[in-house]
Amino acid sequence: MSNFASNKKQLLENRKASLMKQYDVVSEQIESTVNQVDKIPLLNKLEQIETEINEIDSELLSLKIDEAQRLERNQAYPEALTQWQEIQSLTLDDGQASEAIQNLEEKINLKNRIITIQKQLLKHFKTLGKTYLQIDKRLRNMRKKVDDDTETLLNIVEQFLNNEISADDLIDFWASLEQQPSTANSYVLNYKALADRLQRGDIVVFLGTDLLSSLCEQSLSNEQIISCLADYVDYTDFDGDFPDICEYIDMNNQFGRQSLCDKLQTLVKSKTNHSTALYQLFAQLESPLLLISVTYDTHLEQIFEENNKKFVVLSHHPDKTNTDILFLDYSDKTEIQQCSSETLSGMSLLEQGYSVIYKMLGRMSTSSQELVISEKDYFTFTQYQDKLIPSYVVKQLRNRGFWLLGHYPKSWDKRLIIKIILNKRSHEEPALTIFQEADEFARLYLKSKQIDNYPIDLKEFVENLQARIN
Repeated sequence: MSNFASNKKQLLENRKASLMKQYDVVSEQIESTVNQVDKIPLLNKLEQIETEINEIDSELLSLKIDEAQRLERNQAYPEALTQWQEIQSLTLDDGQASEAIQNLEEKINLKNRIITIQKQLLKHFKTLGKTYLQIDKRLRNMRKKVDDDTETLLNIVEQFLNNEISADDLIDFWASLEQQPSTANSYVLNYKALADRLQRGDIVVFLGTDLLSSLCEQSLSNEQIISCLADYVDYTDFDGDFPDICEYIDMNNQFGRQSLCDKLQTLVKSKTNHSTALYQLFAQLESPLLLISVTYDTHLEQIFEENNKKFVVLSHHPDKTNTDILFLDYSDKTEIQQCSSETLSGMSLLEQGYSVIYKMLGRMSTSSQELVISEKDYFTFTQYQDKLIPSYVVKQLRNRGFWLLGHYPKSWDKRLIIKIILNKRSHEEPALTIFQEADEFARLYLKSKQIDNYPIDLKEFVENLQARIN
């Protein structure tokens, strides 16, 4: 467990212990109080304590789940299995834990099977020659990453070990396998077709926080912003994610929410007063676009204004429990309008030529309470997600292509947001994303979510699209 997670766990456990003592004291006071009227404030206080204890238990459970998932990503399967078994014992809703336990047991069994095959295969290294080295390398890779061919290849090697096929058969098979073209080299994008769809407004683009730093060297990366925020509060050994550092600053009464948002606003605005090719490409398209963004800056809107492209920014009410109120900020109107989700569903914004920019996590130009930045904000957003995501946006996701640009699924908050939006798509067409150097975890994650990743440079992708825009 990271230092930040360990510290947070200790703070939560200490707070829970303190609340349990308060609970016992208040319970004794209730028992000793005869007058029913006098009991009411004590009962209310007891209820408040119970609510806070439940919230702490929920946060402690989330920390355990994060740790279990971290162990699994690091391939510490037995330790992850133990963690999930503990989680299962703590919750009545064990669907997630049961599924994780089953998957881990399968991974452990598969890993043990591969180790057994490797030991048996070692006895045949002279017979197999250089093919032995090729097979052993593939088996070692299988222990780290399971692909669609794993089961088939293991069965074939086991047939050889069981004398069901000869060494020559195995060598011939492996030689033909090695001659097959690499999957990494088989990715070919039809930029003309993609450009045509984008020009027709047939693509919904989901913009992530890694976008600007991928396209503009002057922009701060997500990691640099986290580091700057940690430096801002002198948290020298911080090793958590973006919502974690925001949660720390938000909880710290020396700084607080507004101070956090002011600092963050300075960071997201810094060094971005330059042209972004992708945003310029969007701005020159005649058709209106639906753009879903989890960035906090207003750079996209500025470029649209500079190019006289009509747009409306769609955002949530600062109080996420008020799920029915939405704000509409039009490029050609002076005042921000409010409307209900039902009213929005009946509006024909795209048909009137407005590009719709849905700021899913809020934007810096409005209330700091609107922003989803801290861990608590993400939990609240998740709790109300089904009501928060406007039905208007969900409707526009149907029968359109879907691109995720700038969403590297390294941290839990990014995977959470990706999952929320993908769950709103009722479309069999795989989504598209661009990452030139995705690690094994990212590749497996994207594959599990039916997201086709094309390992090319994002700048190259934008340039090739631009070249084919009429």
